[in-house]
Amino acid sequence: MSEASQAASGSEMFDKREARRAVAAAGVGNALEFYDFVTFTFFAIQIGRTFFPSSSDYATLMASFATFGAGFLARPVGAWYLGRLSDRTGRKPVLMLSMVLMGLGTSMLVFTPGYATIGIAAPVLAIVARLVQGFALGGEVGAASSYMIEASAQHRRGWVISWQQASQQISGACGAAVGLMISLTMSAQDLQTFGWRIALGAGLVIVPFALVIRKSIPETHGDAARPVLSPPADASYIRTCVIGCILIASGTISTYAFNYQASYVQSKLNFPPSVALAGQVSGYVIGLIFSLGGGALSDRFGRKPFIVGKPIALRCDDHANTELATGLS
Repeated sequence: MSEASQAASGSEMFDKREARRAVAAAGVGNALEFYDFVTFTFFAIQIGRTFFPSSSDYATLMASFATFGAGFLARPVGAWYLGRLSDRTGRKPVLMLSMVLMGLGTSMLVFTPGYATIGIAAPVLAIVARLVQGFALGGEVGAASSYMIEASAQHRRGWVISWQQASQQISGACGAAVGLMISLTMSAQDLQTFGWRIALGAGLVIVPFALVIRKSIPETHGDAARPVLSPPADASYIRTCVIGCILIASGTISTYAFNYQASYVQSKLNFPPSVALAGQVSGYVIGLIFSLGGGALSDRFGRKPFIVGKPIALRCDDHANTELATGLS
C-alpha cells in the first residue's frame, strides 16, 4: 500500500471513529431532550388535571396543550441564542448547557406539586418549566446537527445526520413504551396522581451519563482541519434557508399532529391510554427505520430525491392518520 493510500485509509478510519463518537454524544443527548419534550403530549390529559383542574375537561386539556405550546415559543429564542453562542464558543459548551437546562426544566415539571397543593403557583411553575425545556431544545437541535456534520466524512454525512432524526424517533418510542408499561400496571387514579411523573422523570436518569459522554468529545467547530466557512449572503443562500425552514416545518407539524393523537383517542374516542400509547410506539418504530434508511440512501443517490419525496410522504401519512381517526370514531 502506498503512503498516500495509507494516509487516506488512516484519515477514513479517523472519520469513522469521530462520526461514531459524534452520533453517541449528540444522539444520546438529543434523544433524551426529545424524550422529555414529547412525553408531555402523551400525558397531556393527566398533566392538565394536575395543574389546571376545571369542571370542563375540554378547558383542562386546552390549558395543558397551551402549556406545552409555551415550549415552542422559547424554541426559536433558544435556537437563535444558543446557535450564535455555539459559533462563538464551540459546539461542545452548548451541547453541555442545553443538556443541563433540559434536565432543570424536566425536574421542575416532575417535582412541582399540583394545583390542589400550592394553588396558582403550580401552573406558573409548569409554564416556566416548559419555557426552559423549549429554550434548551431549540439550541440542542442546531448544535447537535452541526456537530454531527462537522465530525463526519463528506460521503457519510447523510447516514450520520440521519441519527439526529433517528434519535428523536427512538426517544418518542421509548417515551410511549414507558407510558404504555405504566398504563398497563397502574390504575387510572395512580396514573393521574404520579404515573405521568414517573414517565417524565425516567429521562432524568440518563442526564449524568449524557453529560459524561459529551464532556469527553473533541470540539469540531473551528478545527484547522475543518475550517469554518462564512455562508455567502446572496439570493441563492437565502432561498436555500427559506426552503429548508419550510421542509423542517412540514415535518415538525406532522410529528406533533401525530403526537396529539395519543390524547385525541383518549379524550374523544374513549380508548384507554394503553391503546393510544401502543399506536405511538409502532409509529415511532416505523419512523426510525425510514430515518436511517433515508439517510443512508441519500449518501448514495443524493439529497434532492429525498427532499422532494418528503412532503409527499408526509401528506400521505397525514391522510392515513385522518382516515384512521375517522374510522375509529
